[in-house]
Amino acid sequence: GFAPNEQDVVVTQYGYAPATGRLSTRGLQKGSDKGVQLQNVPHKEDHTYAEDIRRMIIPPEGYVLVEGDSSSIEAVFTGYFMQDPEYTRIATASAHGFVLCREKGLEFTPENVAHVKRAFPADYERVKRVNHGLNYGMGSNLLAKLYPKSFPTRAKAQAAIQAVYDAFPRLGAWHHEVRVQAHKQTYLVNPGGYRRHFYDVFSYVRDKA
Repeated sequence: GFAPNEQDVVVTQYGYAPATGRLSTRGLQKGSDKGVQLQNVPHKEDHTYAEDIRRMIIPPEGYVLVEGDSSSIEAVFTGYFMQDPEYTRIATASAHGFVLCREKGLEFTPENVAHVKRAFPADYERVKRVNHGLNYGMGSNLLAKLYPKSFPTRAKAQAAIQAVYDAFPRLGAWHHEVRVQAHKQTYLVNPGGYRRHFYDVFSYVRDKA
């Protein structure tokens, strides 16, 4: 789907389309209202051909590609919304590193965060997926389905979720409070004015399609 335009380049436009406030992109290809979305190119072991796909994207002569990231912004937002300064402080430093240091029996310091990230890359990715997944409302079933290498069974996904909740005692209660609020009033509104509607938060019905 990376079809180049008349200038033989693939173009995109940046914005803040997600309700979470994350940076997003949308395509500007001629004859298409969707075009190329370059925001979520497969990363590392998420996809068999991830590195090959990334090598396909090269800048024109005389230009360079610059990568930027809103580091742990979902976790920082979570700490702010649940009014937990300690969680926000940890999230700003590294929520993933905190959980993994705790798992490995290490003190939470910048040096140890760098160490566990370097020494245990697969474990770091696992914790990262759980942290992000929980803050987006994922459960063990979806984590196991999306990331089978990190969570070969639903039980392992649930154990990883529990490890995060054990590390941040306020987090699980706050997630439940938000779900109850969404269920009762049938919608949530974020500070940016984005309203998301909910029919039934606590019942699971498999889509027939």
